[in-house]
Amino acid sequence: PQWKGVTEPLVRKALAAMGRQALHATRLAFPHPRTGEAVELESPMPEDMATAIGVLRGNP
Repeated sequence: PQWKGVTEPLVRKALAAMGRQALHATRLAFPHPRTGEAVELESPMPEDMATAIGVLRGNP
């Protein structure tokens, strides 16, 4: 498993600095509700979330 060995204290440390829910979508796609045209949105991962993932991977 990718996160084997990740302990609760480590998760708390990784998330403590974020101060928000750890939820992000890099890409969303859906049909426009009126036109049916494809809508695609992209957003890079926020720096605080990338840092938290680095902590979980052992790269503080």
